[in-house]
Formats: sequence, structure tokens, C-alpha cells
Amino acid sequence: MKTVLGIAALALAMIAIVVPHNGLYLSGAALLLGGLAALAGEKSFAAATPVVIAVNLFFLSPYTLEMINKSRDVLMLWVLVVVFLAIPFIAMALSSSGAFDFSERKGH
Repeated sequence: MKTVLGIAALALAMIAIVVPHNGLYLSGAALLLGGLAALAGEKSFAAATPVVIAVNLFFLSPYTLEMINKSRDVLMLWVLVVVFLAIPFIAMALSSSGAFDFSERKGH
């Protein structure tokens, strides 16, 4: 299940690259899926998801950056971007520390 969540997160992140206006919403959903995958114990797909989204945001979507920088509350939007990009990594840290362990158990 964890690999399926990770692949779905990465696929959604790649689809968000080619979707013109709602790509940000798809990116947010992909990051949340990546966070769930990381809580389940997936590391590689969960780590690749925010990297793909960051490349999309910073290099492939100049209008998105322009929109963020021209808004009234620029700092809050950048904090939100950083927090969303960090969700899978925070989930990996929580899963590794044992605070949240949603990994599949053998025998149940």
C-alpha cells in the first residue's frame, strides 16, 4: 500500500506539471499523498514528490512565482509553500522516530 501511495503522489506531481491553472491544487494533493506514503514507510517516492514539485514551481511555472510575489501577503504564501514542500520529509522523520507508524504489519 505504501508504494502505491508513493507512486500515486509522484504521478500526481508529474500531472501537475502539464495542468495549466489547477496545477497548484494537484501539487498540494500530491504532497499530502506523499506525506501519507511517508507515514506508511515509503521513502523514495515520497522524497521524489516534493523535488518534482519544487522544480515545477521554481523553474517550469514562472507565472506561479509572479502570482506569489505580487500578492498582498508574500511572506505567508512563501511559508505555506515551504511547509507544503516539507510535509513528506516531516512525515518521514515522524515515521522513522516511531511517533507515527502506519506501516503494514506482517501477520495481521
